[in-house]
Amino acid sequence: MQSQQWRSALAWMTLVVGALCSSCQLAPVAQEAPPCTANIPLRLADSPGPHGHPLASSPWKIAVGEKPEGLAYVDEEMLLAQGETDSMGRIALLKHDSDRISALACEGLTPVWFVYPGYTGQISGVRRSKYLSDNEDLLHRLMLEGYFYELPAYSVSLFNSPSVTEVLYMARQDYGVESNEALLKKLRELQP
Repeated sequence: MQSQQWRSALAWMTLVVGALCSSCQLAPVAQEAPPCTANIPLRLADSPGPHGHPLASSPWKIAVGEKPEGLAYVDEEMLLAQGETDSMGRIALLKHDSDRISALACEGLTPVWFVYPGYTGQISGVRRSKYLSDNEDLLHRLMLEGYFYELPAYSVSLFNSPSVTEVLYMARQDYGVESNEALLKKLRELQP
């Protein structure tokens, strides 16, 4: 008998709550834009991937505005950061410099440039989120490793282009993996 009373009370509560909620209007949930970070090279080497010889003590600059024609032509007024690579070719940025560069690259209103001797390339903003497909994430991570200097606009057909197919093959060989999925997993371990 007690069990029946309990079930009746539960059914009554369900009915009341259901009636109340049917007239409720839920406030729209604000969708936050996924976080964006600058696609700044992690290190400089004479060839991409883990086997490249580090370019130690190489000067580099990051600037905003018009594309500099070389390291010596970076206008001081446009300079965001500068330094030298360490003995392993790594690029170190202070957190506030990294945040400022990311904000400018993600905003996309003025181009941001990475310059070192013999090379000038644009830094792009990358949204690392659940909205980034695995293929897009893989291409951006390969760019950080030096396999691409600049990425064309992403499309699914990009993975069928001969140049990208060749780079993917070379990267899989360099990292000792057999699939793009395994390559992405390996790069995510190296680049959290």
